[in-house]
Formats: sequence, C-alpha cells, structure tokens
Amino acid sequence: MMAGGVSLYYVANQGFFPVAIVNSKLISAKTLNQEYAAAFKYYSAVLDTYSGKNSETDFLESRKEIKRAVLDKIIEDTLVYGELKRAVGKDLAAIVDNKIGDKSEGQNLKEAALTLYGLDAGDFRKLVLAPQARREILAGRLYLEKKDFNQWLAAARVNARVIILSPGFEWKDGKVESKSYKL
Repeated sequence: MMAGGVSLYYVANQGFFPVAIVNSKLISAKTLNQEYAAAFKYYSAVLDTYSGKNSETDFLESRKEIKRAVLDKIIEDTLVYGELKRAVGKDLAAIVDNKIGDKSEGQNLKEAALTLYGLDAGDFRKLVLAPQARREILAGRLYLEKKDFNQWLAAARVNARVIILSPGFEWKDGKVESKSYKL
C-alpha cells in the first residue's frame, strides 16, 4: 500500500495525470503547465517591454484566461497532429523535422526562446516550432486539395470528442470555456 501511495504521489507531483482527452489522446497536466508557464513568461515579457509595469500583479486576474487559451491551443494542436498522422503516417516526424530544418539551431533564437518563453532550444522546438510546422504542413495539404484550413479546423473542433478533466474549464461548442460557478 505504501508503494502504491508513493507511486500516486510521484505521478501527481510530476504532472503525469490527464487534464483533457481529445479523440482518445491524453493531454497531461505536465504539458499544460509547461505551455502555460511559457505563455505566461511571454506575456510578462511583452508587458514589461511595452508598459514597464510589474507583470506579476497585472496578470493576476488573467492567469485563468491564459491557461484557458493555452488548453484550447493544445487541443487544437492535438487535432492538427491527429489529422496529419492519419494523412501522412509514420513519416510525419521526418516531414516536420524537414519543415523546421535548422531554424532552432541559431544562437539568437536560443537566447530569444530562453528570454521570451523561458524555454531551452529543445522545448522551444517541441512546444512552439513543431506545432506551427504541423499546422503549416496541414494547411498546405488542404490547399492542394482545394480545402480551407480554417474551415477544416472549425469542423474538426466541433466534431472532436473532448473531455476536460481540469476543474474550472469545459468544452462547449468546439472551444474551451471557463466554467462559471453560481453561488
């Protein structure tokens, strides 16, 4: 029993539990928290740069909105990944690597990723560059099929089977919304 308790504590502490399920694909709390931290760092840096205000206090009310937007983006990225995986198959990783190329290798990009997002080069590649590359690849494939990416995405979001396990959020009409609690 103790081993089970320690195991559950480790799983929960490391964020290996799901916060959402998208078409049978799990989104872990670790992924959500990592992307949320990067988004919060980016918005804090932007606010510091352009307004000179203390971003920590300015973002206090909007943290939930940032987390909602990040979860929505992760779900969208999961839908794009699923469609590309279905269309391309096992060659997807190679195609994405080819699309990204050596863009993540430059020293300026590494410094910018660390400064703006708080991410090292590997995490920046995984969390920012790879989803954007997959999105561009799918948009290109759909264009060749004379389909509009935005229309496909809207339909995919509405038809997706999404279960949000994170308290405070719900999937409604193809998007993540904050739950409003009535007292």
